[in-house]
Amino acid sequence: LPSRVGYADRILTIAGQTDPEAVVSINDQVIPVLPGGQFSQQMSLQPGNNLLKIQAKTKRSQPHTQYVQIYVEDQPN
Repeated sequence: LPSRVGYADRILTIAGQTDPEAVVSINDQVIPVLPGGQFSQQMSLQPGNNLLKIQAKTKRSQPHTQYVQIYVEDQPN
């Protein structure tokens, strides 16, 4: 199900743990993975629907892809 956030919450931090050798990308933009496998990236969201494609892949495995949809309400008048 889509998540709903208010206008003030337009910066989202995506963080997780993966294989230290994995390549992680969000919306096809590669983000750094620390030697222990941790990753963290801040994303700026736009008003309305935001679809995030989060993918991790290693040389030995098929890509693991997850889609997250977040709805940001417009700024109140």
